[in-house]
Amino acid sequence: MGLFVKNGIIYSCRQDLSSVTCKEGYESLWIEIQNDAEHNTICGIIYRHTYSNLDSFMIHINTVIEKIHHENKYCVILGISI
Repeated sequence: MGLFVKNGIIYSCRQDLSSVTCKEGYESLWIEIQNDAEHNTICGIIYRHTYSNLDSFMIHINTVIEKIHHENKYCVILGISI
């Protein structure tokens, strides 16, 4: 999984949010973009294989979104397949 980021944008990979779960059938990649404003922006790209367990996937996504919410940061989900 990959994500293109425009040159000059300061970002870091969020390994604590990103996951590749072959057994569960989903993967995600998250980055945090540094903003001059009050809050950084966290962007994620997410893929779920059609035949994977939807309940497990939804638990994972809800956990990630809740963590981002507690950090008081903006969140953008760039792609999702369910």
